[in-house]
Amino acid sequence: MALKFYDKDHIYELDGEIIPSVSEISRFASKEIYNSDINKYILDNAKERGTAVHKATEQLDTVGTCDIASEYMPYIQAYLSFRKDFNIKKYKYIEKAFAIKDNIYKYAGTLDRVYKVDEDFAKAVKKHCKIDITEYIGYPCIIDLKTSSQVKKPLAQIQLPAYANLYIYNSNIWYSDLPLFILHLKNNGKYKLIYFEDNPKLFEACYTLHTALATKKKKKIIKE
Repeated sequence: MALKFYDKDHIYELDGEIIPSVSEISRFASKEIYNSDINKYILDNAKERGTAVHKATEQLDTVGTCDIASEYMPYIQAYLSFRKDFNIKKYKYIEKAFAIKDNIYKYAGTLDRVYKVDEDFAKAVKKHCKIDITEYIGYPCIIDLKTSSQVKKPLAQIQLPAYANLYIYNSNIWYSDLPLFILHLKNNGKYKLIYFEDNPKLFEACYTLHTALATKKKKKIIKE
């Protein structure tokens, strides 16, 4: 499969066909969680901040340094603290785009980080998250970075399993489930790693809605 990602418009193209992203599919929940009358200025600022921090942390992980506006430095400090506390070594994937195209699903998404769980990471998770993941040592885990003021757990419960599904589909090894985490970077220089169980039911519901509405839209266009 030939997958292309156009960053400007956040569009994924697979074998010449534009396919939905995880964010697009989860929009039904997003509209409920983020009230539609939220200030556009706040949304634009949040998007700008998220993009800047994601790019800066990617630079840190690939070349060891980064350039970022001083107002976003607390988020970088939080990320550096996370790497130190969890003794992060080399990630398996950094900002890696994946796609699925089969009889059930057709969508794409970018995984912020994929990390192979080792003993140090499992110990740190037990200390910080109060969760024992020693059974997953040797497994990859999904880490999604967030810079929002709050982590919306229902939205995370939709998106994280979708990312796990993307990884598993494109892996040479079958995994029944994977450890899933949100790394919440805060504007006070602190962070919180939040563990989520891999439960795809909410994403499946959103995907069903997306497919049904997309089919209706397509039929309407053809009719006209």
